[in-house]
Amino acid sequence: MSNYKSRKLSTIKNINYSFGDKKTKSDAFTLNQVHGSDVVIVDKVPDNNIIISGDSIITNVKNFSIGVKTADCLPILLTDKNSSFVGAVHAGWRGTFYKIICKTINKIGDNFNVNPKDIIAVIGPSIANCCFEVGEDLYKRFIKNFPNFKSCFLQDEFKKKIDLKRINYLLLEEMGVREVEILNECTKCNPNFYSYRRDKSKSQNQISKINLN
Repeated sequence: MSNYKSRKLSTIKNINYSFGDKKTKSDAFTLNQVHGSDVVIVDKVPDNNIIISGDSIITNVKNFSIGVKTADCLPILLTDKNSSFVGAVHAGWRGTFYKIICKTINKIGDNFNVNPKDIIAVIGPSIANCCFEVGEDLYKRFIKNFPNFKSCFLQDEFKKKIDLKRINYLLLEEMGVREVEILNECTKCNPNFYSYRRDKSKSQNQISKINLN
């Protein structure tokens, strides 16, 4: 288990979870992540050789660990107070832009009859606003897409930065999720994590995972 503990998830019975770093074993089922906004519901343990594409995975299967791989993108782990489901979301800038977390909350409501106010969402170690510098075009696209989230955009005369953690936090709030926690570790600043921005490797990533007991 990593040291990156969530105050909120640690109070929920019948789940195990871990936000990974370089030392975490990748022993969980993951999707073929494509930086999109597709949400996948898994209602039975998949065959070993099956490949399912998507960037958000939800299940209510017990003793089945699901996870997402990240190297600056946001891992968001989800459950509810009654631990009736678990979810793992991979939200990079594209997933954030296309509001994958909102689609995930809607799918949870539709499939597991869980009210957003009972959901617990934790945004794990990922690139923080100190390091997520972007170009003019992307900056403008984000401002247009999230006109009410002015606190998520930072600029001086040299740099433009976007706070992806806070955008997802505010989206969750808008969806009616009251229990939201952000782990502040920045993957680019902290060498215990893989960081695409720092290392430029497409193959190295850490895994964040969650399961029902």
